[in-house]
Amino acid sequence: MILPLLAATILAQQSMPPGSVVLELFEGEDVIGTVDFGYRLDQAGNRFSVVLTNVDTDEEHFSMRETYRHDKSGKLIQSQRRTNIDGKVASIAVTYGGTELTVERNWGDEIETNTVVYADPPQSLVDPSVFWFVRDTPKRGERIKSWTYQPISGQWVERVVTYHGQVDVKHHEETIKAHRVTVGDEVTMYLDDKGMPWRVTERRNKRSIKLVRKQ
Repeated sequence: MILPLLAATILAQQSMPPGSVVLELFEGEDVIGTVDFGYRLDQAGNRFSVVLTNVDTDEEHFSMRETYRHDKSGKLIQSQRRTNIDGKVASIAVTYGGTELTVERNWGDEIETNTVVYADPPQSLVDPSVFWFVRDTPKRGERIKSWTYQPISGQWVERVVTYHGQVDVKHHEETIKAHRVTVGDEVTMYLDDKGMPWRVTERRNKRSIKLVRKQ
């Protein structure tokens, strides 16, 4: 997901792409932080996405900056996650090559690099849904299957994205039109005509997370 998951001050000051949106992060009915979401396309048609999460509760204090690069076909080129948990900074970057991927883990005082060879035949890294409403208009019922590598667990995870059509959604005090998109059984997204989220819900391991765009 969405959700999805940097030094708090320095990374918070890094600019987000133009047109980014800010969503409040809920766990149950409690607001526990914010998520900034944005993307831009370069001249070659590649997509660069940024997700900046800040959580500040009595139990948790952390920041996380995630970036993703996809080429114009939707193939994932690189992903990076950088976190600051109570002042401890760490990062994980995955670069996808032609026959293998490279994982670089930076724990602050130690850097670890390893490679993973793709299966034969290789898993599909192409996910055209990253361009839905950004560049392309999917048909209702359209479904995309691709694979992503989880560097922490070292496992490949299948990602199934489905477009369910345009629906009415209550957003704060008004009803709006939004595009309903699901990722597997866990994530439901309601997007505007530019592919930006109005709201996102995620249910995983008996934990319910909700994102709602600020007014």
